[in-house]
Amino acid sequence: MKRPEKYGGDKTYTTYEEVVADYVSGSLSAPDLKNAVAAAINRMLEPIRRHFEQPEQAALAAAVRQIARENAERLASEKSSAAASPAPASAASTPAPAGGEKKPKKDKKQQPEAAAAAAAASPAPAEGADAAAGQTPEEIAEAKRQAKLRQKQIQQEAKQKWRAEQAAKAAAAAAAPDAAAPEQH
Repeated sequence: MKRPEKYGGDKTYTTYEEVVADYVSGSLSAPDLKNAVAAAINRMLEPIRRHFEQPEQAALAAAVRQIARENAERLASEKSSAAASPAPASAASTPAPAGGEKKPKKDKKQQPEAAAAAAAASPAPAEGADAAAGQTPEEIAEAKRQAKLRQKQIQQEAKQKWRAEQAAKAAAAAAAPDAAAPEQH
């Protein structure tokens, strides 16, 4: 891992457990880990990139990108036509929350990872008069700000849980050889 001397200098890890231990202890920061993982992934993907630079493979990649663009345009068109269609009579009788969808009830026992995945999977509130549902721009902005804060809190909770799990695994792995040693006579 390459990093400036003022941040601890370069470091080489030989096992996953070393990385986890440094990350859990705080001696390996999240940005340093992210940059090192990104660099490693880029090194692994380089042969694939070179392969798709060949003329016939480049044409194939361009065709795939075109199909993806067309699918994205089709989905956007379907979403906009769905947003423009009138709401069913049963939905019109009850006011909809901002975003036009009912929010799922919180499960207090829900794992942070599941909550983070649910938050990431939930669609962003639509723009426009339909999304406002009688709310002022200030109320919409506040709702968006609150949603961002909730998402950040969920991510922090998931990260803390992950760190605790990794620390427990590292402690168990460190204790396992010590526990097994007396049994081997």
